[in-house]
This record gives sequence, structure tokens and C-alpha cells, in this order.
Amino acid sequence: MRFWGQLYVINYAVGIVTGIVMEFQFGLSWSGLTHGVGNVLGASLAVETIVWRRSPSRNP
Repeated sequence: MRFWGQLYVINYAVGIVTGIVMEFQFGLSWSGLTHGVGNVLGASLAVETIVWRRSPSRNP
């Protein structure tokens, strides 16, 4: 069980780092795409943030 817990933590950390990079790419590199589909991308990023904040594995 300890192995799977460590794997989960590593996967979670990699997801956070890549998520931050993707948000910068959406804003800086793909501004035309973001302007066209911003409502969909914005809602999905907001849901991801809300789920992260309410995650039981996150220590306040």
C-alpha cells in the first residue's frame, strides 16, 4: 500500500506542475484559441481548482 501511496503523490505533483505550465501556455501562446473556446477551458480549469481545494489528501 505504501508503494501506491508514493506513486499517487508523485502523479499528483506532476499533475500540478503540468497544469500550471498549461495555463501559461493557454494565456501566452494560444491566446487566439483561448479567446474562441475560453468558456469551455475556463470552466474546466475552475472545476479542476475546486476539486483540488476540496481534495481530502490535501493538508491545509
